[in-house]
Amino acid sequence: MYARVTNVTIDPNRFDEAIDIYQNNVVAALEGQPGFVSTVLLGDRVTGKSMTVTIWETEEDEQETVQSGFFQEQVGKFGTIITTIPQRQALEVLVQA
Repeated sequence: MYARVTNVTIDPNRFDEAIDIYQNNVVAALEGQPGFVSTVLLGDRVTGKSMTVTIWETEEDEQETVQSGFFQEQVGKFGTIITTIPQRQALEVLVQA
């Protein structure tokens, strides 16, 4: 399995709005993607520092979401709520419990 870790900063005054978008729009879109396994959104409401982790069955599944434009489409749903350029990293899942 493979994971994509994406770091962003969310406007702290709009944290609940970001959570709503992720939970009600992004998660549904992810569930329709081939190879999607799970996701988690982590964040600090004071600083706005946030991280998403998505888990994919294969490296190809993870990469396809970037190459197809799906990743960029999901980021676009947040508009100005995200105040930094998303920093994305793909990693192999070595242990999952």
